[in-house]
Amino acid sequence: MKNPELGHLLDETAQRDAIHVAIAPVVASELLQPGQAIDLVEPGSHRVRKSASGGIGIVDPFLPRAVQAEERFYVCLHQNTVTGMRHHWSHPAFCDEPRSDTGDDEYNRARDWLRGYAVCNCPHDAEVSADYAYRTFMDNINIDKRVFYSGSDLHSFAELNEPEELFRNLRIVLGREIDRNELTYECSC
Repeated sequence: MKNPELGHLLDETAQRDAIHVAIAPVVASELLQPGQAIDLVEPGSHRVRKSASGGIGIVDPFLPRAVQAEERFYVCLHQNTVTGMRHHWSHPAFCDEPRSDTGDDEYNRARDWLRGYAVCNCPHDAEVSADYAYRTFMDNINIDKRVFYSGSDLHSFAELNEPEELFRNLRIVLGREIDRNELTYECSC
């Protein structure tokens, strides 16, 4: 029996099975429909748009409604396009979390500091889990170019908690300098 592949008609030998679908969080740049083919707006970006050529995947087909511009959702990547899989996959269109050239101990300390920072400053996200708060906080910086507090006040750089330590740890984890002037500072209030 061969592995099941969606997107093809079946013959009489097809059986019930289960499959893995690689997914990634992305941000819509325009109105998108569930199941619609999408592509990255630009390489390395997490922003997506409609694709006439099949793109990298489709909008989550299980969404109950259209995705509005600037909303976050999962893209279901086309099958057989990921280059590795262990429930943390790789794909040519997406970069893994950047690593700096610093030692693992320094990286781990910086990542742990940022996780704690996210939990303290994003209590709404931390209600889900510390990991969720960290990942969402980092996605906001990497994807949306903003520092976003979910459940705490933040309206400008001047209100940012521990800015020097924040940007130092971001540099270690991301492996690059972050220009504070390129970010916006927002909250959920």
